[in-house]
Amino acid sequence: MRSGCWRTTWSRRASGWPRRWNRRGRWRGGLAAYPALADLLGERHRIIADDWQSAGLQTLIARLLRRALDLLARVDFAPAALRADLRGERTAPAYLYSASELLDRAADLMAESAILVHDNERRWRVFRARVHALRSA
Repeated sequence: MRSGCWRTTWSRRASGWPRRWNRRGRWRGGLAAYPALADLLGERHRIIADDWQSAGLQTLIARLLRRALDLLARVDFAPAALRADLRGERTAPAYLYSASELLDRAADLMAESAILVHDNERRWRVFRARVHALRSA
């Protein structure tokens, strides 16, 4: 295989991703046709934006967790192997420390994601109540 060939292939495939994602995630604006909801459309779009942001955080969290597992897989946790490592190069503590940093960041991002979801709860209640009131009228 030629050097750089995979980069060209990946680049070609990735170039269309933003356009496809934008089409899939486009806000259709269908609710704009209902004047009784006009004052809540900003809140509705805030819910959508927060959900997208939370989903992006979840993707990053998954990557961090996979990478932490990759680092932990490099450590032989057998007692004899750990003793030998401590007498020698001491790489096991370095891998453990690095994995713990990734896990710590993943936990921080989980908290940020939870805040986004929690902040949407009131917005959803208000929006649903208005829709329910309009449907009942």
